[in-house]
Amino acid sequence: LLYVAHNGGKGLLFKADEVPVLTGPGGGVRLIKLHEGEKVLTARNVAKGDVLTFMFSAGKDDAVKVSSMELGARAGSGRAYGGPKKKLIGVARG
Repeated sequence: LLYVAHNGGKGLLFKADEVPVLTGPGGGVRLIKLHEGEKVLTARNVAKGDVLTFMFSAGKDDAVKVSSMELGARAGSGRAYGGPKKKLIGVARG
């Protein structure tokens, strides 16, 4: 499984085998849909038994079990975490 999150506050969990291997020059592989001004914060391998900690600019961090997260499809827009008033600044495993 791969988990990708961006500074717009959304993250996406999907199967690693959805990422194609490029054999020649190309523009890369889209992991998550980004809008103008958004940048990827993290992209990491995770297992169903892992716990991800979502860090916000204000307030408490949130710990979420990967097993409870919804599995999506590569290049989707992802799921929002923290709500509109919490700015996501990082995601850590553990």
